[in-house]
Amino acid sequence: MDKKEINELGNAIMILQRKAVTQTLLIWKPEAERIIDTNSKDINAIEHTLDALCEVAFDDEVLIHQV
Repeated sequence: MDKKEINELGNAIMILQRKAVTQTLLIWKPEAERIIDTNSKDINAIEHTLDALCEVAFDDEVLIHQV
């Protein structure tokens, strides 16, 4: 691979990561809000939601996103 191909690959990875973050927030933000708003004690829902959000925790938007 030459430098141009490596740069293109890096850019493609960044685009896919951004899409993953967008999709994760689209799906899991409402669930996190529901858990908080209802003061849910459903351990399975809480764990599942946290697992999903942790998958994209590399992104600042997820780490500092206010729910």
